[in-house]
Amino acid sequence: MASYVNLADIAVGNTITVQEANNRAAYIVLRHGYTTIGGIPQTLIVRKNVIHDTGQWASFGRNSYENSSLDSRMSSFFNSLPGWVKDYIPSISLQIRDIGSGSNRTISRRAFALSRAELFDVGGDGEHIAYFNSNSRRMASADGGGFQSWWTRSPVNSGVFSLAYYVDGGTGAENDRTQISLADLRPAFCFPANLTIETSNNNYALPNVSPMVSGIVAVSKNPIKQWEGTFSILWTAATDQDTPVNSLTYIAQKSYDNGATWIDAAMVQGATSATQVLGYNETTQVRYRVTARDGYCQSLYWLDSGNIQVLNNIPPTTPGDINVGPLPLVQSGAATISWSASTDANNNLSGYRLYNRVNGGAWGTTPIYDSGERSYTDALGDNWITVQYRVCAYDSYSETSGFRESATFTIKPLVEIAVEQHTNSGIKNGSTYTADTARTLMFAVSNTVDPVMSARYTVVLKFDGALIEQKTMAIPSGVYTYELTKFQWQCILNGQHIYTLTVTDTEGNSGQGSITFTKNITQIVVKSNPFEVQINSGIVKNALMNILGAFPPGSVLLVEFTNNAKDDISVWQEILPGQLDGSYFPVNNTVIDNGNWCQVRVTLNRGTATAACWIAQISGMAGLSQTFILSEDNKQLRQDLDDLADQVEVNRLAAFTYKGSVADFASLPASPGINDVWETLDTGDEWYWNGASWKPFGPTVVTDTVPTENSTNPITSGAVYDATQTLQAQIDELKTVLGSLAEALNPQ
Repeated sequence: MASYVNLADIAVGNTITVQEANNRAAYIVLRHGYTTIGGIPQTLIVRKNVIHDTGQWASFGRNSYENSSLDSRMSSFFNSLPGWVKDYIPSISLQIRDIGSGSNRTISRRAFALSRAELFDVGGDGEHIAYFNSNSRRMASADGGGFQSWWTRSPVNSGVFSLAYYVDGGTGAENDRTQISLADLRPAFCFPANLTIETSNNNYALPNVSPMVSGIVAVSKNPIKQWEGTFSILWTAATDQDTPVNSLTYIAQKSYDNGATWIDAAMVQGATSATQVLGYNETTQVRYRVTARDGYCQSLYWLDSGNIQVLNNIPPTTPGDINVGPLPLVQSGAATISWSASTDANNNLSGYRLYNRVNGGAWGTTPIYDSGERSYTDALGDNWITVQYRVCAYDSYSETSGFRESATFTIKPLVEIAVEQHTNSGIKNGSTYTADTARTLMFAVSNTVDPVMSARYTVVLKFDGALIEQKTMAIPSGVYTYELTKFQWQCILNGQHIYTLTVTDTEGNSGQGSITFTKNITQIVVKSNPFEVQINSGIVKNALMNILGAFPPGSVLLVEFTNNAKDDISVWQEILPGQLDGSYFPVNNTVIDNGNWCQVRVTLNRGTATAACWIAQISGMAGLSQTFILSEDNKQLRQDLDDLADQVEVNRLAAFTYKGSVADFASLPASPGINDVWETLDTGDEWYWNGASWKPFGPTVVTDTVPTENSTNPITSGAVYDATQTLQAQIDELKTVLGSLAEALNPQ
């Protein structure tokens, strides 16, 4: 354990350790009471080893000490000492030899070289120091080296040469040499004799000065967020008068109870920070203090941070998965991103942040979504090629979980399939049609990624929502065509209708267009084929006609008959309503050129009627011998119709389905559906399947809905149906009677 004595109590010849600029050096106690300053004796000490700087005594001419390089070197040495050491060293009056007169004079110095008289007892510039009673005591080595010659402060005051005295390193004897020669430096100075000296095991040292701490102690994060892991204690560097600052050791302690108890937190050398970490719920506040120590003792002071808040939190867990759809993603479309929930041990989960990166670029710094829901729909750009998403959770402290990343998705170019009416379409949007004729339905189709429409598409055509055609095909030049025969057009009811075409590519992209039109047929003209009446002689002068149908008020029915149908000019005779009751009426024309060829023509106009209008059957007898029936079972009704006859609305046929055409009757399908309609190309006839056999698709022509058995609908009244059936039975009975009496009643 160290103790302390006054410098005056240390015997001459002993050494004490003194702090120099960069090291601690031993100094020999030479004389107590070397001089007295302010009533305090001063003790002379000299460095035990020389400073091996091998410098000149003077650089030119003959010089006194105060003008020498040696004096300048000694001043530089003094200035290099620590400030606290210099504070102990007084300024001393020295005797020096005047180079001219050889007499003594005095100068004041704090560090100086010893004189020749002090070393060798030759008198003159100073009093001999008893310690130097032998050459061996005058010998000095360099720090870590051999004995070296060193300068005195005494010049040689004789002769013409500029000489100075030195101590020979090899012998310790006195010698002289030119002032420009080289020798080492051996400083001497005084300490007050009452200076306290530390002693330990007979080793003496100038007392150590404790480090001085001042400034602040802080932390790198305030408040301290425990979940962020490491943080740093920071403090101001201490000062030390006798220890290099970078050799100081700093001790940091922490307290969780407002400074009542302290525990060591860190110990570092030279640095002004230390890394710390606190466990979860280890504390809610912490206080740090820091002090410095050198190799001998510790500072008497602590720097205190004061209490610092500690926040304890565990960030949320990373969301479990992330899903993106619907796939494939399409430019200018949308992607819906969803993810599974995170958990939070502190129950303070606040929401989720979603980011994207586009075309392989950097992740966005601003979230595209920041809220508590777990799904978001992102609008895809029209120039996006790839996209990737990542999501994290965050809590009320804004602490985030790790990121959950999706795969990188390739975004397909936008496919836009447009379907619209073709300019050459025979059925146009918004148009009204009053004539029955074959028509061509045309749509223009385009695709942004298939300009020539060479790919295969699924094409679905619907009429008023019912499927008409569905097939897979290319659409050359983007034109879709559907041909409607005259018969198919006739099957369309009066009113507003819509054709809808949907075009879908192989990847599910589709477009749809429609054409809305109105059909409004107001007149039916039915004309039979000319038929020959076989009589013995003369011309047909009598005929009988009956018409079955519905002719409500407001409608106009015109029935005409001719008996010279094959002449160049046929004479048409109107049959008055009273003549349509099944009785004979006279035929007015008496001139025929080409035989008894008769023909019937019936015209029905809707007029102002709002009820159903139709012609169910036309029957009769010509010349009391030739019976004719124009009905569903006799295709004659629909043969060779003129232009007006083409304007027939066959509403009842809406229950039938036109399927297509075959070569001839033998080629009709073996297993058709009920009311399927097929055309035989060799004859042009159309046939329907009634469930048991093929029947000619006859001439039943109506301008409105056909009456239906047991129907309560006013338009398709069951009562009308019953009346129609009764009338038909009466006609059948009349036909039988007329056939039996034909010859007897014929006046010819």
